[in-house]
Parts: sequence; structure tokens; C-alpha cells
Amino acid sequence: MTHTYDIPVDVYPVGTVYLFTLLLGMVGNSLVIFCIVKHKGMRSITNIFLLSLACADLLLVLICVPVKGIAFFSFTWTMGYVLCKMVHYVQNVSMICSVMTLTMMSVERYIAIRYPLKAKYLCTLVHAKIVIFCTWFLSLFMAIPILFGQQLVEVGYFMKGYLCIKEWSTPEMSKLYELYMFFIMLVIPTCVMIVAYSGIYCEMVSVTARRADMRTGSLSECSTNHNNYKMTKSNKKTAKKISVEDDKTKMQVLKMLAIVVLLFVLCWAPILINNVLVGFEILPVLHYGHTRPVRMAFHLMSYFNSCINPVVYSFLSRNFRESFKHIFRNLCNRSLRPTNGRERSTRRSTVSFTTRSTSFNQNRRHHNKNSEEKLDHSNSSSDNVKVTIVSCSEDA
Repeated sequence: MTHTYDIPVDVYPVGTVYLFTLLLGMVGNSLVIFCIVKHKGMRSITNIFLLSLACADLLLVLICVPVKGIAFFSFTWTMGYVLCKMVHYVQNVSMICSVMTLTMMSVERYIAIRYPLKAKYLCTLVHAKIVIFCTWFLSLFMAIPILFGQQLVEVGYFMKGYLCIKEWSTPEMSKLYELYMFFIMLVIPTCVMIVAYSGIYCEMVSVTARRADMRTGSLSECSTNHNNYKMTKSNKKTAKKISVEDDKTKMQVLKMLAIVVLLFVLCWAPILINNVLVGFEILPVLHYGHTRPVRMAFHLMSYFNSCINPVVYSFLSRNFRESFKHIFRNLCNRSLRPTNGRERSTRRSTVSFTTRSTSFNQNRRHHNKNSEEKLDHSNSSSDNVKVTIVSCSEDA
């Protein structure tokens, strides 16, 4: 007897999206990490935080995306008890680390713009590295509760299977955990970032207005003395251009960070709200019916956030864009170089032969030069002797 199995309709499109997310997340976050680590000019405080964010996203993409993709297309968990707990633990570590990094970035930008004098000794690379280390340590600690809640449950009577689901000892524990994740992942960080970026925006607007007033006042003062105005006109234009460019750069960085925060909230809010509704038993735990495609989309949105950040950097940050171009240019140049071993050995032998012949010619010229100098010296000495003899004979 032959058995036929119908492949679900959503396997190919969803599988393609999972594969695209995996590849884009791997390549994009690896490029970000390489750019910041390789180029010293990219090691600013903001980019150090972006490096931590890229590491967290890469961790999520490499471990969670493949495993969750396999789990969605199988009716039983086939990867064992350890992976059931560790995959979800790593996912929570990455989530918490990402949102804490974004929150710390907003606080750092707030201090740097609102309190520039304090920022000189507060917002330094050393302090940024300490904050990042503490962020990862707290993320590892704050993700521990999932190790107690994620369970491998055996199901089925005639044909046994396994489900990797959150199963707490009491319903109250389930509700408490989902509220805990909802607040530390979404509510508290979003409130902090909204306050920080709102304060930054207000400060930037007021600074721009003050600079405009100062420029207007300086121009009115210069109009009373036409000669002084002529002398300082070029300097004022240069200062004005520098201040405008500085404001544009700051606004571009803030725009990039605000978009990253907005994308994080939009991508993670649906799955976090879904988990709260499941914890309060408003939605079912199992994926069946209309909940399956919806939850699949929610999970894909959360994973897609881990690969969209490098795209945002490449569009909104000129430094990242130039670094990406430099890397691709080097890769293309390396691919065009000859890879044949004979050509390399021939090139090395030719270079060594040329070097030896050049050194030989230099030694030969040096030897001839010394010989000529000795000959000239001997000739000059003989001439001196002749002159002496002639002079003596004349005296006689």
C-alpha cells in the first residue's frame, strides 16, 4: 500500500521568506560587524552600540530562524529537549539585548545633545563598552525564566509526537511571564525612547533657532560697519556652512536611529501582544486554523527586524554606505586577480631575479666608482709628485 502526502500550500512561499531572511540577516549584519571592527574611523560611540545590535541580530538569525523554520513545517518537535530550551533562551537573549541596546543608544544621544559639557566625560568609548558589557550580562540574566517555562511535551496515543511549548506550573505564572516580557521588551523601552528622542528633537529645534538668531544678529551688526563686514564675510559664510552641515549630520543620525526604533516596535509588538493574549487564554496555544498563518507572519516580522537594520544603515548613513562599497570593491578586485599557482610562482621568481640583478648592477657600479676614485686619487698624487720634481729642478 502506498501513502501519498499533500505538501501544504504555504511551504514554498514561507520557506522562501525564511531563507531570504536568513541570508539577508547573515550578510547584512556580518558586513556591519566587519565595517566597524576593520575600520578605525567607524568606531564612534553610536557605531559601537550598533555593533552590539548587529551581534544580537546575527545570533538570532543564525540560531533561531533555521530552527523555527523547521518547526513550523513539521507536526512534531524533532530537535530534542536541549534545543527546545536553548533556542528560545537564545531568542530571548537576543530580543532583550537588542531592545536594551536601542534604549541605551537613545539615552546616550539625549545626554550628548542636551548636556554636551557632561557628555565629554560621560559619553566616551570606554563607558560605551562598559554599558554594552552590562547590557549583555543583564540580557543573559533576564532571559533565564524561559528555561523554566519552555517544555517538551509528549502528545499522541497511537502515534507519539512532541511539542516544544511554554507550559507553566500554574496559569498565574504564565500570565506573569508574558506581562514581564511585554513590559521589559515593549512598554518600558518604548516610553524611554519616546521621551529621549522627543527631548532630542526639541533641543535640536531650539539650537537651530538660536543659531539662526545669532547669524541674523551678527549680520545686522556687520551692516553698521561695512569695512568690517567685508573682512569677515568669508569667515561667516564658512562658519555658517559648517554649522549647517553639523546640524544636517546630527539630524541624519537621529533620523536613522528613530527609524531603527520604529521598525523594532512595529516588528516585535504583534508577537508580544499575541503572547500576552495566549498567556491570558484569550487565544489558543496551538497553531491551527486561522491562527497558524497569522502567527507565522508575526514570527517572520520579528525575525525580519534582525536583517532590516543593515539596509537602513546603507540608505541613511553615508559612512556605512561608503564602507559597504569599499568592501564590495575589494572583493571584486580580489576575484579578478590571477589564482593560478604557476603565475604566482613565475611572478615571484621574476621579482627575485630582477631584485638580484638590480643589486648586482648596483654593486658593480659601486665597485667601478670606487676604482675610478682610487685611480683619480693615484693620478692626482702622481701629478703632485711631478709638480714637486719640476719645481725643485727649476729652483736648482
